[in-house]
Amino acid sequence: MAAGVLAAPALLQAAGLLRAALRRSPRRSAGGPVRRLLLRVRRLARVHPEDLQAKVDAARLPGDLDSAALMGIKVSLAAATGGLLFVAASVSLLPAGSFFLLVTPPAAFLVPDALLARRARHVQAEVVAEIPELADRLHLAVCAGLPPVRAVAVAAGQGSGPLSREMAAAASAAQAGVQLSRALDRVTCRCPVPEVRSIAAALVRSQRQGSDIAPLLLDVSRSARRRWSLGIRDRAQKAAPKIQLAVALLLVPAAMALIGSALLAGLFSG
Repeated sequence: MAAGVLAAPALLQAAGLLRAALRRSPRRSAGGPVRRLLLRVRRLARVHPEDLQAKVDAARLPGDLDSAALMGIKVSLAAATGGLLFVAASVSLLPAGSFFLLVTPPAAFLVPDALLARRARHVQAEVVAEIPELADRLHLAVCAGLPPVRAVAVAAGQGSGPLSREMAAAASAAQAGVQLSRALDRVTCRCPVPEVRSIAAALVRSQRQGSDIAPLLLDVSRSARRRWSLGIRDRAQKAAPKIQLAVALLLVPAAMALIGSALLAGLFSG
């Protein structure tokens, strides 16, 4: 039972990855029965390999980590945790060992997902904070008469945040011959923020139709600043109860203990 619980999540997501590989392979007819079986397993498990790659892209990890490498890390963590707990439970013969053996490997299997989600939230916060400055630089470049690709390259080259790096990569790809719309699609996938999608759509429309996007860039900059200020206000409101809890649990007992020690010292000295 422990082995089944340990292997179930890995097998389900691995089936989705194999199904995606078979789907991209030109020799589809060679894996007929296996492919149909994987299709049924994936349909039952609702596993989407694209979701794993989306998590990796959103976390913006260095290196060439992809969905297959992420799956390998998840399976290795679950297997290593399960093996260590099995050895510990067999040696110590604790009654709770079987419970930990059933619960801990699936939890270890999901730890990389939690870490990627946390890093993705941090990266998205940096992207949201960078949007107003990037939109202003794009506005100046467009008003100076630069074409869309050149405007993106100049505006992104003046920044150092994650959004500027993504826009600079898109500009380099567009200058190398890739369509601007396709290059910006990668930016919107890796930076899933409404203002980024608005900027990308405006740049593509300007390249295709020659429309003036300067007013839209100003609107994007204003809305991004408004969203950033609202986010700061929300975080400040959420921090107030935490501060009150810290005061109630730490400062008030410390002050009462100080007053009590002074009173006791006065009584004993008298």
